[in-house]
Amino acid sequence: MKNISMSIVVVLANLVSSASIESASATPILATLEATGNQPTITNNQGKNNSPYDHSYALIISMSDYTNWSSWQQLPGTEKEANKFSDTLRKQGFEVRRVHDQNIDVLDKEIKQFLNLKAMTPKSRIIFFFTGHGHYDPETQTAYLIPIDGADINSKEFYTKAYAMDDMRSAANRIKALHALFIFDNCFSGFITKSATPIPDQLESSARFKALNDDANYKVRQFMSAGGPKQTLVSNGVYIDAIIKGIEGAASVMRDGYVTGKELAFYTNEYVVNAGVGKNKQRPGSVTVYESQGDMIFQYGSNKPSFPVTIPTSAKINTDGKAAVNSESPSKKISEEEVSNEIKVRVIQDKLAQARKADYITCKNSPTYLPLPQCENLIKEIDGE
Repeated sequence: MKNISMSIVVVLANLVSSASIESASATPILATLEATGNQPTITNNQGKNNSPYDHSYALIISMSDYTNWSSWQQLPGTEKEANKFSDTLRKQGFEVRRVHDQNIDVLDKEIKQFLNLKAMTPKSRIIFFFTGHGHYDPETQTAYLIPIDGADINSKEFYTKAYAMDDMRSAANRIKALHALFIFDNCFSGFITKSATPIPDQLESSARFKALNDDANYKVRQFMSAGGPKQTLVSNGVYIDAIIKGIEGAASVMRDGYVTGKELAFYTNEYVVNAGVGKNKQRPGSVTVYESQGDMIFQYGSNKPSFPVTIPTSAKINTDGKAAVNSESPSKKISEEEVSNEIKVRVIQDKLAQARKADYITCKNSPTYLPLPQCENLIKEIDGE
């Protein structure tokens, strides 16, 4: 469970509208919130902008006002965290189903509807998020999500009022969504990341060798957990803050206007570990359990990919990467072969520049990323430019 002091929250049986829900209301929530932003678009090599997704759906669940106070402490911070995350995703083009402080019957129904309806939509991306209490049963080696009516772990009713995380793993194999991301911010959430394929490190997750268009064409089922398989957590908001910052651009290795799911996982894990204190540092986990070559894509700001898709006919590119002065008339046409070669040269140069910038960013965060003194020299070189 999350360790936090006990507080009494008065619960009013009410529903909220699809308006913004930035502030906490201490009221049960069961609402569908419309997207306020658009689907991400990617520029292809013909200069056309296309979106890899027709739809984006998110199920955001938070539990705070637990009824069995003797077994489950209150978690007053979870509602605000989930509301903030919901608004972030809505700006990213997600339709959000917001569920807060509901019992096991409603929790089970909402998850089934989401996985068997929204997640069955082809050419879509989905996000599942749960924040609340969790429990791990060492005898059955099973972890559970706990709704507000969760029973005592030693009672006969416990298993009838808890949701097994195993069910989420099996559901991920049968849904039809193109990209799926499951995020768990609860104690023992790391159970979901056991026996799966670890997220590649930052070098492999960057766009230096894999275009966004390729990432968008393959399926992926990605899981992120706030802690380890047997780790209890402190409710401090660091994990969800890291995810939100990452989606809004902080996780982008290339700073090119895009964040991938693998970049988000790497950034979140590093952010939370660096923010941790004490012996029991929070150790997030992240894995893929499907075709790991795919990747969910977020777009932030108004930035576009840094590599060009066209070249002005009045400009030529020297081998040093600088534009050459064209002494000929600007109206003089360049052959298709010359344009093609110039584009290839420019794309290669830009990819090398992107890789150099990615190494620089990683070196700043982890000086031992490259053999010494390569990181030190690269930082001095770029900072001096």
